[in-house]
Amino acid sequence: MPITHVTSTKLYNSVCLPKLCYGMEIMDLNEKCIESVERFHCNMAKDQEGLPQRSSNLKCLKIIGWKSLSAHIDI
Repeated sequence: MPITHVTSTKLYNSVCLPKLCYGMEIMDLNEKCIESVERFHCNMAKDQEGLPQRSSNLKCLKIIGWKSLSAHIDI
């Protein structure tokens, strides 16, 4: 039985994002570090949607309603 987009989004938001963003709000992050983590976040969205890795990062996040990782860190 395949995992639906809603279920996998809930799993990603409840398990992966907290571990990925833990402590980032107090760290002094440079632009290269933020880009690396943001790239991982976008690649996870592309994997979930079945999009090729060369597709636009903004497009893949908007389709499923995810925020950028910078927005999650700010929250």
